Amino acid sequence: MWSKVLDYTLRSLIRQGALTVELPGGKVLKFGDGTGPEVGIRITDTAAIRRLVLFPELALGEVYMDGSLTVDGDDVRSFLSIVVRNIDDADRVWWQRWHIKARDALRRFGQNNVPVLARRNVAHH
Repeated sequence: MWSKVLDYTLRSLIRQGALTVELPGGKVLKFGDGTGPEVGIRITDTAAIRRLVLFPELALGEVYMDGSLTVDGDDVRSFLSIVVRNIDDADRVWWQRWHIKARDALRRFGQNNVPVLARRNVAHH
């Protein structure tokens, strides 16, 4: 299921360039218009796919660092170039828009710094 959602998400995001994604079962997906050098990535863990779909901004770095996502030829610069070039023009899929709105709304409560707590933090430091 998560593989299909990732496929849908990347089809809506990656419109320029050439990105090849190999999934844990060996299935290969291709995205973009084929312009520029082809960049390939491998996702070795199904849990990494779920994380990338739900929390892409945070999960991309995490799954790369834990080895669940590898970039062919260690060409991270080209991979990030494709991502950044496409993210500027991308329309987020509905659950990502909802997640961003909820995160921003909840941030106000998490970062609520009333004067009493502010004084306590200043005294502590």
